Amino acid sequence: MREESKIISEITKSESRLLYYLPEEIERAFAEGRGVVIRDGEKLVGFGLWDFYRDWTELHTLYIAPEYRGRGYLKKIVAEAAEKLKNQGRTNKLFLFTLAPRVASVAAAHRFKNASYFSLPLKTWLAIGKARANPKKLFAYFKHGFHIVDAIRAQLWVLDNSAI
Repeated sequence: MREESKIISEITKSESRLLYYLPEEIERAFAEGRGVVIRDGEKLVGFGLWDFYRDWTELHTLYIAPEYRGRGYLKKIVAEAAEKLKNQGRTNKLFLFTLAPRVASVAAAHRFKNASYFSLPLKTWLAIGKARANPKKLFAYFKHGFHIVDAIRAQLWVLDNSAI
């Protein structure tokens, strides 16, 4: 897993629209059951990670290698993530941010709704800010062209089953 964590970390570092994760963060996420990886034999096809912020869960870092895009792998990652979260009892309040139309389409297909940023409680926003304020991550965002304007424009998609 260590080598795969390094590969995933490098992908998150080089893809400007992904959250950057250090290899040890990725290893910890998989050890804690907060991620899925899709492979084609030995080839890494894609992955998805999530984090818990109080009673909300953020799906993030959804990635499909360019040569595998458009083949349904993103749906497979979201479905596998949903299954793992269901088994962990964490399916009540899910959210994700995206600018990618394909991710938005898959989110909508999984009953996520496009929502206002005010849909998330302040305590959840504070927890997100604390988690993302790691100095190593901030440096990587700026070094690799993280576009703060794009981050602000990202759409929030929410699945709140507790309201059903």
